[in-house]
Amino acid sequence: MILFLLDCISKTHFGTQIVDFSSVSYEGIFVEQALQHLPREKVQIATKFGIAGFDVSGMLVKGTPDYVRACCEASLQRLAVDYIDLYYQHRVDQSVPIEQTMGELKKLVEEGKVKYVGLSEASADTIRRAHAVHPITAVQLEWSLWTRDIEEDIIPVCRSIQSLSHVHVTLFSTFFLKKMLSTLCFSLWYNSIFPLELMRVALIRMISSYGMSMYHIWCIWQIGSDEVFLFTSKHPRYTGENLEKNKILYTRLRVLSKKYGCTPAQLALSWVLHQGQDVVPIPGTTKLKNLDDNIGAVKVKLNKEDVEEISSVVPAGEVSGSRLLGVLEPYSWRLANTPLPK
Repeated sequence: MILFLLDCISKTHFGTQIVDFSSVSYEGIFVEQALQHLPREKVQIATKFGIAGFDVSGMLVKGTPDYVRACCEASLQRLAVDYIDLYYQHRVDQSVPIEQTMGELKKLVEEGKVKYVGLSEASADTIRRAHAVHPITAVQLEWSLWTRDIEEDIIPVCRSIQSLSHVHVTLFSTFFLKKMLSTLCFSLWYNSIFPLELMRVALIRMISSYGMSMYHIWCIWQIGSDEVFLFTSKHPRYTGENLEKNKILYTRLRVLSKKYGCTPAQLALSWVLHQGQDVVPIPGTTKLKNLDDNIGAVKVKLNKEDVEEISSVVPAGEVSGSRLLGVLEPYSWRLANTPLPK
């Protein structure tokens, strides 16, 4: 995994690199060791706080000032660095006024422990109120051909405060044929043979061996015990009529990608890259080949008419099914509002 991280950074060849992760994923496990092989001034570290853990009721989200500071100090120690370039609130604590959370982040900036502050999965109102306390440098949300609902509200707010949009991208090729359909078959077959608890243990070991986070393990644990429980087989967009409708969208994109001489995933990523200079895509991958394919999307040049054509293939609102599993809906940006300070 360390070599993989180093390869990811070296392959981009774009000068200063942004390494984006969180305290509930790779931080302190692989990143610290990888950073030791890189000049600190050439790497911009973006990490997050706010998810305190998981239990049967859901994610434990905290944004109290003391928790913000404790998380920052712990990250600095784990990563063996003096400062964090970009520090995100991973999820919004809906019980704590955002002004209190931002007040502590502002202090950390003044102390030199954090350079810039960001929000993740935050509502438009929360972004505005947070920015009034201290400038918000970046907002991280999902924006792709697959998920375009932030175009109406979130993106205009980000641009009004001149904040970068760090968007994680759902790429159609990985979403559909290669992973989703094969995973459905895999899960149906294994679920009919092995006891549920045994499969859960096996999945957790498999996920842990790939360096993935407790977040993914918790998602698996939330799925019902009497049905197929793998993540993709329970996702609203991967099942029943939604799946059949969404396969049509993928087919449209696949046909169009041939016109541009690229893969559907590269076309989808290039579409995001052409949304503006203030948009920074974050396409996830665990394989160097996929990394190379993602980098190849930079070579797909689009003009305004091209972007409009691609947008028309997957119109906003046409994708069927919710973006999130039901257990994750309470933490969506749509609900990420906080009480007013007293």
